[in-house]
Amino acid sequence: MLYAQPIIDVQSRAVVAHELLLRMVDRDGAIIAPIRFLTAAEQYGLIEEIDRWVLGQAIKLAGRGHKVHFNISAKSLGSRELIGDLERGLRDTGAALGLLVCEITETALAGDEAVAEAFVDELRELGCEIALDDFGIGYGGFAYLKRLPITALKIDIEFVRDLVENPQNQHVVKAIVNLAQGFGREAVAEGVENQATLELLEEYGVDYAQGYAIGHPSPIDTVFTDDAPNTTPTQTRAGSN
Repeated sequence: MLYAQPIIDVQSRAVVAHELLLRMVDRDGAIIAPIRFLTAAEQYGLIEEIDRWVLGQAIKLAGRGHKVHFNISAKSLGSRELIGDLERGLRDTGAALGLLVCEITETALAGDEAVAEAFVDELRELGCEIALDDFGIGYGGFAYLKRLPITALKIDIEFVRDLVENPQNQHVVKAIVNLAQGFGREAVAEGVENQATLELLEEYGVDYAQGYAIGHPSPIDTVFTDDAPNTTPTQTRAGSN
């Protein structure tokens, strides 16, 4: 099943999108976190099927006017089936451009860079925005910013969680924001757990934020209760590629 967590515009505090988060339900109805089952899914060759299912749900929500972020694994980079699903889904739902944001980690991109770059280019051609997830803990971030049509950088939670108390993290976050602005990208902070952190992120010029201080993840059927959009899609400063 999918949960959704709100993402806000740091300046206006308005909800502009939601990230879709995967969960599993066990036989007793308890909710299982992805860290407990995704490794097994990869080992048994099920991860691409899961990614395609998540994409299908994301497309349906985008077709209803909601802006949503979804994640895909390294195993799905280059998947022709996933690209085909995206093409058909966009055609069938008539979802507006910019309502789908694909989050990909630097680690995933590093697996087969040529395949990954071609895949990202194709996603962008289809109108899907690209967010570089967990930014700041990988090794190829600067190079990817130069070569790939990235629209946003998601600052890793490691640098956000204790931002107010940790001067080193403050330096890192300010550097990432400056980098994003220099490349014409947007900066998104995840793991915002208190108001003081949110205010500091606003001071640094971070564009968007998500975390427990903003909203806990909830089942998508409780978040998206009707077909009226509850987000405000905006064209990224990076523009379309």
